[in-house]
Amino acid sequence: MLNMILSGTGDVRFVSAGQFIAGGASIHPRRTLPTAVLLAGVSGRYPIAQEGRAYVLEADTFMLLFPF
Repeated sequence: MLNMILSGTGDVRFVSAGQFIAGGASIHPRRTLPTAVLLAGVSGRYPIAQEGRAYVLEADTFMLLFPF
């Protein structure tokens, strides 16, 4: 298990939630994030990259994307 403690995060608040269902060879658009995003893998495998580094989000895994 990986644990992380952050200090100096400023104002932390909930902004929104949603569900993304990938079908076939979907490609999510390239974007700049103004806030951090927590992704939760539910099923299957979803390749994703941040700052040029590739990852795979799978069932029972989480990924925190930081704003850039």
